[in-house]
Amino acid sequence: MSASGQSSSLRHYPLGQRMPDSPHAVCVSLPTMADVIGYEEKNPATVEAMTAGYPRFKLPAYVEHLTKLIAKEISAEPRDVLLLNSEKAAGDLLNYLDEPAAKVESEDDYAFVHFPAEPDTYARAFKFLQHTGCGISSRQAEDILIAQGHIETSFQEDLYEGDAEAEVISKLAEVSGVEAEDILLTNSGMNAFYTAFLAAREIQRPLGRKIWIQLGWLYLDTGEILQKFLGSEERFIKHLNVFDLEGLEQLFVQNPDQIAAVITEAPNNPLLQTPDLQRIYELCNANGALHISDPTSATPINANLLPYADILANSLTKYAGNEGDLLAGALIYNPDSNFYQDLREVAPLHHEPPHVRDLQRLAHEIQDYPSILERINQNTLALAELLENHPAVRKLHWAYSPESKANYHKLARRPNAPGGLLSFELNKPIASFYDHVPVLKSPSFGTRFTMICPFMYLAHYDLVTTPEGRKHLADNQIDPELIRIAVGTEPTEELLQVFKEALDKN
Repeated sequence: MSASGQSSSLRHYPLGQRMPDSPHAVCVSLPTMADVIGYEEKNPATVEAMTAGYPRFKLPAYVEHLTKLIAKEISAEPRDVLLLNSEKAAGDLLNYLDEPAAKVESEDDYAFVHFPAEPDTYARAFKFLQHTGCGISSRQAEDILIAQGHIETSFQEDLYEGDAEAEVISKLAEVSGVEAEDILLTNSGMNAFYTAFLAAREIQRPLGRKIWIQLGWLYLDTGEILQKFLGSEERFIKHLNVFDLEGLEQLFVQNPDQIAAVITEAPNNPLLQTPDLQRIYELCNANGALHISDPTSATPINANLLPYADILANSLTKYAGNEGDLLAGALIYNPDSNFYQDLREVAPLHHEPPHVRDLQRLAHEIQDYPSILERINQNTLALAELLENHPAVRKLHWAYSPESKANYHKLARRPNAPGGLLSFELNKPIASFYDHVPVLKSPSFGTRFTMICPFMYLAHYDLVTTPEGRKHLADNQIDPELIRIAVGTEPTEELLQVFKEALDKN
């Protein structure tokens, strides 16, 4: 608590300030809408102010340092370098790039791809890292730099001292209600989904199943994987109305024995709609399709999606890792799935495991997972009530929205457990609220500290800034100025006060 009596995280943060104050931070301040636009449009002043960023979108400082050192060592000619978690991942990037001058080099516990410096090639290569979560972590780069004598010591932080991997798996098994053997850890949440995708594809392609269905508006990179990594003979269908299960059923009727998988989130991000997973899973089972679902926004503690999915892809960056300073993910297998044995055999061939020190940090943070989530649930309920009744708010989206509430309750493990995400539409210009509320303005969620972000600006700037894009959003009933709140653990009354004051401003 600060001297003023207000929680220290409920304050304004300058542009580019990382949170927490760690070289491994994954959250960074974009305090005004002008800053958000500057970031998206690559304004040099904005970009230079960024001391950190979400690691799949901006290289962590230690990774950037190591990258520059390698680039100098390998060639006198300018070459771009990208560091990957494994030789397999580097090989996948090489195939994806299809660039004759690109090469893979392997080190003891990581690999890198390098190619003649060219902005378009680099942009394509970096997108691969963004979508698949295969890049090396900040802590891994730090350890390499120390081993090579480029820096002296590692950043001092609390780490779990025992078997960190076993501890993380044990805690996840406990809250998910599965055996430890049914959990596979990955080095990011996106890599968990990418692994599930590759495993499902390997299982279904020999059977002639080459149609992939995205149900609802899902997180950006999930859709990007489905669009960019399918072959020319495969098909990707976006069925964006999560409640139109008759339409989904028709897709199965029209494409018998061809659908490989249906992909869902429950609730989805950022609209926080929950589809009827039970009916979806029944459809998939009856038609030989896999159902891959993502429980991250609700968490496996609050909601049990596993009875209605073959495999879950969960980001542990959120809630389990609650300090905002690591990436990690997990796959959770459904032991009752028709695909259980196949998934157990195939998925480990494709995943990227976490670096040991990231696991040690995660094992430390995961001790507070249940208690932090309980506080976040309480704050979410209180803040939802404020938003639902405030005249500045046109509409609130959350787990308990009328159209989703019954479906969410089918999954909920207990009452009053909506998770920590709220999205809302304003009756006034977005900057009049966003610029004034004293919280961290940053992407990500599931941290101890509250954050907000103008989600569509950060995830779909191309849609927000073009007439065609805005029409597409309107057709899907998405407000381009949608604000997403990632609720934290601050004292409830203080949290309500700062939001009420910002909403009250003209």
